[in-house]
Amino acid sequence: MERADGENRIGGDGCEKTEGEIEIFTAADAETVAQNIAERRKRRRALLFHPDDACFSSLGRCLAETHDRRAVVSWAFSLATEGVAALQANGCTEGADEAANALSSARLWAAGAIGMPAARQSILSCHACAKRQAGPCASSYLHAVVQACSVVHSVKHALGYPVYELTALAVKSLSLSSREVPRDILSCARALCARIEAYERTLRRIRRGPFPGAWAPFLTRPRT
Repeated sequence: MERADGENRIGGDGCEKTEGEIEIFTAADAETVAQNIAERRKRRRALLFHPDDACFSSLGRCLAETHDRRAVVSWAFSLATEGVAALQANGCTEGADEAANALSSARLWAAGAIGMPAARQSILSCHACAKRQAGPCASSYLHAVVQACSVVHSVKHALGYPVYELTALAVKSLSLSSREVPRDILSCARALCARIEAYERTLRRIRRGPFPGAWAPFLTRPRT
């Protein structure tokens, strides 16, 4: 990846990237993502991405540098909200309801209104719903929301939403119903790289604050 320097650069989604903010994905990066997807598909892997993938290096550093846990939780909640909307748009009513309920419980947990046991029930129910789904796309989105809600407990879950959502987007875009590698996999990889850039851009915006509303005391303590 190349870090934007000098004049503003334009990313795949048309948004400006200013110096020192995020790293731009190169054509070679997209090719690596495409190769990983193809290889994992051939091996029949359920997940087409992994937190240790090079494509997450810049986002991972940004998360590590974000010391206010409220920022990471707020970012995760914003992604989970998009996940609920995606389930609704795909006609997965049961999944959308379960995901919305898990997110609502996680918000109450983060606000200190309920404890972890109560929130955990809703999150586990969402996880169980994901296992009942016949389609891999809906299942991945539900798992993504579960990961986002779990960020309240630990920031170690922070890359969970991207891993699952990117898998869902790849499956949907490429219609991966077989082990064949589609010809348009590289264009899909470029779009996924743009999505990863968007994750980091959103995190950098959110972490500037403020963080209105009530927060549980354990989330107001700086990360060590």
